[in-house]
Amino acid sequence: MFFSMGGSPVHHLLILVAMDVEERAILDICPKFDDIEIDGRLGIFGKQLSFSNFKMTLVNTGIGLVNAGLATAVASQKLAVDAILLLGVAGALREDQEIGDIILADVILQHDSFFSSENSNEMMAPGFPYVSLNQSERESPVFRTDATFEKWLRSKSIVLSKGTILFGSNF
Repeated sequence: MFFSMGGSPVHHLLILVAMDVEERAILDICPKFDDIEIDGRLGIFGKQLSFSNFKMTLVNTGIGLVNAGLATAVASQKLAVDAILLLGVAGALREDQEIGDIILADVILQHDSFFSSENSNEMMAPGFPYVSLNQSERESPVFRTDATFEKWLRSKSIVLSKGTILFGSNF
């Protein structure tokens, strides 16, 4: 078992990156791995990392929401993972953040789902009905992350900051 997430043990962790430089950084830390085919028809491959007594699979999804969504869905279903960790390069809005800092999301916000009407401007969750639903029935565009992983990281004396991650198609 790697760690526990919400009381459930994590035995298999799926790690996702979008760029070769990010994949190389992980492989520099975990140089022992086996190449695996997740779905050759879709071009989804991974690396089974050798790390202690639990499974970690690294998948380079390629850049973009469609690539990330497809690779995540296929890999998580085929590999029966217990948790997913997305790693990557991002822009920072705080001057005290440096290259290599670990920022753990406590809130994730899909920023480019915006609804504008005569009476209001609101954020809306992508892919969900909006206008036809009462406000109490609408999905939120804000996702909260599980605090268990943060507790585990801090127990390993890993220095990190917390913050909101904004994502979307428009930058």
